[in-house]
Amino acid sequence: MKRPHRRLHLVMWVVLAPMTVILAVYFWTMRPMTPMSEIPSAIETSSAEEG
Repeated sequence: MKRPHRRLHLVMWVVLAPMTVILAVYFWTMRPMTPMSEIPSAIETSSAEEG
C-alpha cells in the first residue's frame, strides 16, 4: 500500500469511527423508551363513528 492510501485509512478510522459511535449513541438515546401499546383516541373515535 502506498503512503497516501495509508493516511486516508488512518483519517477514516480516527475521524469517522468516533463520529459513527457518537451518532449511534445519540440516536439510541432519542428513541422512545417504551413502545406505544394503547390505540390513540383519534383512531378509536374514527372507528366508532363509522360503525
